[in-house]
Amino acid sequence: TAKFCPECGTPVLKEEKKSDEMKDNNSPSDPSATLHKGKVLYGAVNVEKLPAGYVIDNRYEVIRKLGQGGFGAVYLALDRKMNIEKALKVIPEAVVNDLEAMEHLREEARTMVKLNHKHIVRVYDFHEEGEIKYIDMEYIDGESLTEVKLSSPEKKLSEEQVKGYALQIAEGLGYAHSLGVIHRDIKPQNIMVNKAGDVKIMDFGIAETVRTSMSRVQSTSTTGTLLYMSPEQVLGTGVGRETDIYSLGIVMYELLTGYPPFNKGDITYQILHKEAGGVTGASASLNELIRKCLSKDPHERIGSAEEFKALLKGESFIRKQGQSGAKKASLSPLLFKRALQGAGILAGVILLFLVQRKSPFAVPFGFFNC
Repeated sequence: TAKFCPECGTPVLKEEKKSDEMKDNNSPSDPSATLHKGKVLYGAVNVEKLPAGYVIDNRYEVIRKLGQGGFGAVYLALDRKMNIEKALKVIPEAVVNDLEAMEHLREEARTMVKLNHKHIVRVYDFHEEGEIKYIDMEYIDGESLTEVKLSSPEKKLSEEQVKGYALQIAEGLGYAHSLGVIHRDIKPQNIMVNKAGDVKIMDFGIAETVRTSMSRVQSTSTTGTLLYMSPEQVLGTGVGRETDIYSLGIVMYELLTGYPPFNKGDITYQILHKEAGGVTGASASLNELIRKCLSKDPHERIGSAEEFKALLKGESFIRKQGQSGAKKASLSPLLFKRALQGAGILAGVILLFLVQRKSPFAVPFGFFNC
C-alpha cells in the first residue's frame, strides 16, 4: 500500500529502506562483491577483484593482484603467521563447483607439496575449507619467460641465453620425472625467472586440471596450450616424460625465433604431420637437439632430461638397454597410422596393375624388379 503525505497528499518514496539495503555487506556498493545482473552472487566476495588489505582466512593479507589467467586470479599476499610474502592462486567458482576437478586438484597439490627443487616453485598448501578456495605457493619476484622474451630488443633471445634457461628447466624436469611427476603444460608462461636469473617451473599439472574443468563447464575446447602440445597429447594417447621434452623443444624454438614452429593455420594438422623448420642463425648442434626434441614419434625423441642435458652440453649419452622416453608399446599410434597408409597405397598399386593385365595371375617377374 502506497504512503502519502498527510498534509499535501504527495506519494512518499521508500528511499530510506533502499538506502539501508545498499549498506548491506553483500550489496553492489561492496567493491569485492561478485555481481550478476546487479545482484550479488557467491556471498560477498568476488575472487577476481580482491582489494588490497583484504584478509583471507584471517591469515593472508592481499597486497596486490599479480595476474589473471586460465587458472584464475593470482595475488601477492602477506602470510601474517609466517611473516613472508606468498603467491595465492585462487580457484575459480566454476571449478570449485566441479567435484571431479577439485579431487584432481587435491591430488595434484599433494604431489606438488612433495617437490622440493631449486628450479621448481614450491607449493605449500591447498586450502578448501573457507569461503575462498586457493593454493598458497612460493612468490617469485621476477618475470615469466614470455615477458623476458618480449622485453628483449628483438623479441627473441640469443643461443647462449636459451641454452642457459633450457639447462635449468631440464634439471627441474629431471628431478620431477625421477619422482614420476609429469608437468604436461611446459610453456614460457609457466616458467619464471627471478632477479638472479634462476629458472622456476610453475604449475605441475595444476593448470591443466583447471583448464580441463573450465572447458567442461563452459563447453569449450582446450586450445590454450595447443601451440606447445606434443602429437600424443593431441591424439589423446597418454603422456610421459617425453611429452615434457617435446614442449621444452617448442619453448627453445620460440625463444630463438620469437614464435613457436606451428602458430598459424591448422595447428593440429601441423603438429601431427609437419616437420618444424630449422632455426636460422642457430648452431647445427642446437638445431639437431631441437629436431630430436620435436620428433613426432615419442620413441624417437630424446628419452630423458639427463639425455637432453648431455646433448645440450655437447657430451655423449648412451641409453641403457630398453630405455626410452616413451612408454613401451608394440607400435606408436603415429607409426601405426603411417604403416596403414603405406600398406593401403601399395595394395592399390598392385590391384590396379592386376586389373590392367586382365588376369590376377599374369604378373610378370620383372614387375617386382622395377
